[in-house]
Amino acid sequence: MNFLRRHPNSLRPSLPLRVVVIVPFVLQILTAVGLVGYFSFRNGQRAVNDLSTQLQTEMGDRIHLYINSFVALPPRINQTSEDVIQRNFLTLKSLNQVEQYISLQMKLYPTVSYIAYGNNEGKLRGGERKSDGTLTLDHVDDVIKADYRTYGTNSEGDRTQLLETLPNQYDARLRPWYKAAKEAGKPIWGNIYLWINTQELSIPAVHPIYSPDGKLEGVFSTEFLLSNVSKFLQALKIAKTGKTFVIERSGLLIASSTSEKPFRVAFNGKTQERLNLFDSKDALTHATAQYLLHKFGNYYNIRERQQLDFDFNGDRQLIQVQPFSDGKGLDWLIVIVIPESDFMEQIYENTRSTLWLCLAAASIATVLGIYTSRWITQPILQLSRASQAIAEGDLDQKVMMNRTDELGILAQSFNQMAAQLKISFELLEFRVEERTAELNEQRQETERLLLRLLPASIADRLKRSPEIIADSFTEVTVLFADLVDFTAYAHQTSANETVSLLNQIFSEFDQLAEEYQLEKIKTIGDGYMVAGGLPMPKGDHAEAVAEMAIAMQQAVNRFRHPSGEPFQLRVGIHTGAVIAGVIGKKKFTYDLWGDTVNLASRMESRGLPGRIQVSPATYKRLQPQYSLEERGMIEVKGFGEIQTYWLNGSLANGNLNDKL
Repeated sequence: MNFLRRHPNSLRPSLPLRVVVIVPFVLQILTAVGLVGYFSFRNGQRAVNDLSTQLQTEMGDRIHLYINSFVALPPRINQTSEDVIQRNFLTLKSLNQVEQYISLQMKLYPTVSYIAYGNNEGKLRGGERKSDGTLTLDHVDDVIKADYRTYGTNSEGDRTQLLETLPNQYDARLRPWYKAAKEAGKPIWGNIYLWINTQELSIPAVHPIYSPDGKLEGVFSTEFLLSNVSKFLQALKIAKTGKTFVIERSGLLIASSTSEKPFRVAFNGKTQERLNLFDSKDALTHATAQYLLHKFGNYYNIRERQQLDFDFNGDRQLIQVQPFSDGKGLDWLIVIVIPESDFMEQIYENTRSTLWLCLAAASIATVLGIYTSRWITQPILQLSRASQAIAEGDLDQKVMMNRTDELGILAQSFNQMAAQLKISFELLEFRVEERTAELNEQRQETERLLLRLLPASIADRLKRSPEIIADSFTEVTVLFADLVDFTAYAHQTSANETVSLLNQIFSEFDQLAEEYQLEKIKTIGDGYMVAGGLPMPKGDHAEAVAEMAIAMQQAVNRFRHPSGEPFQLRVGIHTGAVIAGVIGKKKFTYDLWGDTVNLASRMESRGLPGRIQVSPATYKRLQPQYSLEERGMIEVKGFGEIQTYWLNGSLANGNLNDKL
């Protein structure tokens, strides 16, 4: 204190307070303006990358979905034809009957361009859809002489007048599609070829038909024009100048969003040949092919979705390459190319506008800051001294300031604050206790909600530790159940009625799961999944699941269709090892994985309405106490042939079918 009295100027700042306030203020504004401009541009670029990635991913998924649904139809039509033949609804000995069947199929499926059947004698029956939508029928009954006849049809699809007879011999057995099916011995895709009549690419799905003794009787071929894929690609709006195309692994073009044809005139000037993407006359298409080949060596090395970019004519091009496979032989690539300039033009304009606005705001703020700082510094010191006194515990402070501006209001507020501070301290404790009670109530509600989503033991583990929860179980029993024809019922009733009925049925299933101490895993549409022996081990898990399956069949039998017929349930059960765990961050799900889950699902899907199908592993567990009937060997996808059994009921309670 004596030192301060002797040297009253020793603590004065070397710079005036106005300078101390103004200089940092101006520097902060200028720094903020620069950072805003920089980050505005950077965020714009990042937004472009994110947007382009999202757009390409969405477009790729849409194209993948469209092609997948499009190529699924021809093999399905061929399989239907085989099913019709096996059920003796169609005899291949009567080619006229085959012709009527093909005509009907062409009317039912307007996207199909050609359906043909060639038998082991070389004879042919085919139906072709012309570019104007009319249907013609092709006949070949004599492979020795020129006998390829084309007939017109009426509105019913019946053969009418003879339109033309080709002068060349025709033997269906010598056609590439027939040879491909015969050589493969199973349904496959033929090679893409140029459809001469329409000058469009076509691809056949071929399906050999064998007699019961294994003899090849003939081949069905169903084709569609790949120009339909090009039309779909051209209808998509991919940015401003984006392009997309579908190619084979060899690089041959299948479909494109450009107007370029997927074939060209060969060097001999007469024949036509498929166009390779590298040979495209479109500069961007050619550059894209060149980049992909340089990047990967060949198209066969692209095994997963790739997000890439390259420069073309000074403009950055954003590329997505996505493989497509239908599991039946098709192995294509979907390529999407979008110039970055399609997005950046507006970003550049917005960035320039932002910079000018920031500079203007900085200039105005600097001028106003200088003036304001001069006016603020004097009363600030007074407020500072009073606040320091309050900080030291002296609440009896009052700032005297004859101003009506914000600082005057601040001084009044400061005085009110000092008066109310003591009251606030008293209220604070009460509010803390009240809030603590609310938080406890919310925590209890959260725990109740968690118990509805997860098993109690799993929920308890999740609360104790945020780590991943995953367990292996050497033996559990998994049940899949599916309501038969519930989708058809849903189409005939309102949404409220559909959901209400499904809720009633599944609520009864939930009660059964609780009654038999089983764990409901999830519902999938009109399907229901439950497991026994987890998360807590249960010695009689197979028996408990069997009892629930029987009870589920009895429960669903009480619900009726509008026609009065009871609903039916298809149930599959398998016993084995699984992995169980919790997935998700915000919405938790307790789920199972492993071959046991897959086989249980196959037991359900390969079962029959109103029946309970069990695997051999479950059969061994249930055989001493339950009535089981051998079904026989069935083909199960992913597992081969498996001996399965029907669970008819408990030996103690009688046959299930007698109770339904």
